[in-house]
Amino acid sequence: MLFGGGVVTVSVGKAVTFEGNGGATAYAATFTVSLSGPAFVPVTVNWVTESGTAVAGVDFTAGSGTVAFAAGTTIGTIAVGVLGNPFPQPDRTFYVRLTRAVGAPIARGFAVGKIVDDDPARVSVVAVTPTANEAKGVAGVFRFTRTGPADVGLRVFYGVEGTAKSVIDYTKIDHSVLIPAGKASVDVSIKPVADNVVEGTESVSLRLKRRVEYKMDKAGWFATVRIIDGDGTAPTAGLVASALTVGGGEFYQFTVKYTDDRGMDLTSVSDGNIQVTGPNQYSPLAELVSKSLSGNKKTVTAEYQAPGPVGGVWSAAANGTYTVKVLANQVKDGAGNGVAAASVGTFAVQIPDT
Repeated sequence: MLFGGGVVTVSVGKAVTFEGNGGATAYAATFTVSLSGPAFVPVTVNWVTESGTAVAGVDFTAGSGTVAFAAGTTIGTIAVGVLGNPFPQPDRTFYVRLTRAVGAPIARGFAVGKIVDDDPARVSVVAVTPTANEAKGVAGVFRFTRTGPADVGLRVFYGVEGTAKSVIDYTKIDHSVLIPAGKASVDVSIKPVADNVVEGTESVSLRLKRRVEYKMDKAGWFATVRIIDGDGTAPTAGLVASALTVGGGEFYQFTVKYTDDRGMDLTSVSDGNIQVTGPNQYSPLAELVSKSLSGNKKTVTAEYQAPGPVGGVWSAAANGTYTVKVLANQVKDGAGNGVAAASVGTFAVQIPDT
């Protein structure tokens, strides 16, 4: 009974708390149990927790007990401890139920406790399409992914690095991207700009920036897309050589011309590109003497020399036909396409026997 008449009732209200980062934390869900007015006599009410999307023993500490009201008081509390963790996850709920009251009937005996996740999302970036091709119009693709709840959008910030230049080599991109609400990931495309200029392979790298809204994944904070300049067409090679008719020299020199419709990589031309085969199991690698790149960068002229097969000199004993072979993927164009293994021609050794 109320002081002055009427009926006293008991009710419990909802509670909200943060999660914390590990084990039993300082956070607790505090439920308010109230009487509708002060009573003449003491009132007691029992309570017990129940799991919902929050699980007892995992997200909160299961509990039960009794709230006691001295005569004339109207407010009591129930504290339920929260078990935290450092992992992003959705908000979760559990319940407190009033089970038995003495001294007053229960008016509202069921309340929701909400555990609000306070762990920032973990964000990563990877190159899901790590190679773009300028001539073929193939874009490279970075993917930004977040863990944890996706009920709101999350903007991720990043820096842009690499040898490729924005606007000149690829379509301009922003320095941030929004992962929309309801989505766990979003893609950013690197679209090459076709400029018909031989540049070789270039790169675009994205580096995540620190923000309070999220944490960076240790294994996924940096990613790179390569932009290949060429169209996949391999360069070709041709031999320029004349017959050797004078003996006594230690080396025979010849020329190989490498040609590509977009441009050659001069640095790839070196010793070991060419093998010469001939009579008596002759098969050394030719030594590079000199190389030069044409003004339009489409042709490399390379001078090689092959050692004498008989005692280190060329003599009548070495007469015969010799084949010049290009080894596979040694000499390359600006896009990284290599000359295929092939015979590029022959030369004859026709030294008089004196």
